[in-house]
Amino acid sequence: SRGLGDVYKRQGILYRSMQNLSEAERYFLAAYEKETDEEKKYMECLSLGYLYMQMGQTENARKYLMMSANSSKAYTQISAYDCLYFLEKDIDNFEEAIVYHELADSITNAMEELNSRELIASLQKKYENEKLRNDNLQMKVRYTNFILWGTIAFLFVVACMCCLLYTSDAADD
Repeated sequence: SRGLGDVYKRQGILYRSMQNLSEAERYFLAAYEKETDEEKKYMECLSLGYLYMQMGQTENARKYLMMSANSSKAYTQISAYDCLYFLEKDIDNFEEAIVYHELADSITNAMEELNSRELIASLQKKYENEKLRNDNLQMKVRYTNFILWGTIAFLFVVACMCCLLYTSDAADD
């Protein structure tokens, strides 16, 4: 039944694009009825609300757009409030239009702030990883230098001991 809802929605979009709004309404309503997923149902409400705006059916448009504004998805809410803003503005209900415009803006700003925080956290994590990698590299270089100079010092001491033993044996002969 989910697949049939998608077919109805696509048919509705097709008829809406051809300006056959009454046929589009029939298919959008069928898609709404067939949809079982709650979040997708809000998207169907958004499609219906926008269609009713195009048809000049203010009350039906408001009903479905208000339903879609109940979505838990921020982008669906923003779209619903934007449509409600234009709906109310078109009928000169400016006070209500401003309220919807501010709601859409506040959700948009919250999303941008959230995205900024996530970006900052991601950059901070990358910086810390790079710093840790750099610190590890510096420790490896120090360890390698210690081993290298330790080996040179050991070989120098061994060479000195060999020289001392050689000169001591040569003196005994």
